[in-house]
Amino acid sequence: MSDKKKRKWSRPAKLSLLAGCLVLAVGGYALTTELVARAEQKEAEASQIPFVSVESDDLTALSWSYDGETYALQKNADGTWQWPEDAEFPVNQTTVSYMEYALSDITATRTLEDVTDLTQYGLDDPQSVISYTTADDTTVEILTGDYNDVSSEYYAQLAGTDTVYLVSGDYMEDFQYAIDDLLQTESLPIYEEDTELRVTIDGKTTVYDLTEEAEETDVTDSGDDDAEDSSDTAPTAQEIVDGVRGLNFETCVNYKADKSELASYGLDKPQMSFTIKGEETADDGSSTAVQFTLQIGERTGDSYYVRLKDSKMVYTVSAEEINALRG
Repeated sequence: MSDKKKRKWSRPAKLSLLAGCLVLAVGGYALTTELVARAEQKEAEASQIPFVSVESDDLTALSWSYDGETYALQKNADGTWQWPEDAEFPVNQTTVSYMEYALSDITATRTLEDVTDLTQYGLDDPQSVISYTTADDTTVEILTGDYNDVSSEYYAQLAGTDTVYLVSGDYMEDFQYAIDDLLQTESLPIYEEDTELRVTIDGKTTVYDLTEEAEETDVTDSGDDDAEDSSDTAPTAQEIVDGVRGLNFETCVNYKADKSELASYGLDKPQMSFTIKGEETADDGSSTAVQFTLQIGERTGDSYYVRLKDSKMVYTVSAEEINALRG
């Protein structure tokens, strides 16, 4: 019997072999993990039971209960939503789009058929009632009852049926609004370039050239010439511009104020105003002059009434913020 010499592996060869095995092991683990994840996803999708699914374009009306009140919206011919009780109410279309999306795909994990006693599921007196109407005049009402502590889901039902579903209830979050919460407030414009700031306080107007950062020029001065120089504490032109755009509108007290109502807020003859002028570039490269004016009316408690010039919407802003602009 002949002796065979055993093959001896060099250290680099052993390391290369081990490295190759490691790569194969890692690759195999990654592939296995991906396959398991795909299988779990397919299983989860297969376990989802359709509950509510409606395209946003097909919706024509919405209503929901919140905090003991019922609210409703209807869709106009142009696709925008309005409050039926007042067509002038500016509805926040973005917020309503979240409602639409919430109704686009609601699924359940379990169903209970032929339910006759709704009390045990809290559906005799549901905590949430959401209804929608579609273009074919079909109205669907979603009732949401008690919370199931075991599955961490809610019992839900479509009105007029005897099937109860177990759903996540996430859709309810997008309907937790009173009508005032849906009011679309205005925002102060931001321009490509600010060119001029015009500040009027108690009849005295000061103009700042923002393009050349020139010193202010009093174009109208009806103030007290003997007043102490407060230049040490007065805000700069840029600080005023930033301060105006950074104002926090606390509350919209009126979204359609008429002349007499504006007078009651002191906005027929505002005690202060801030006009910011700027320039915007059109698609053809031409430059367009733009501007807005924020008017400050009477003080009310710790706030002032304010509005954008020519707007019917009146807000309150804290007196602290307004006084900071005065310097």
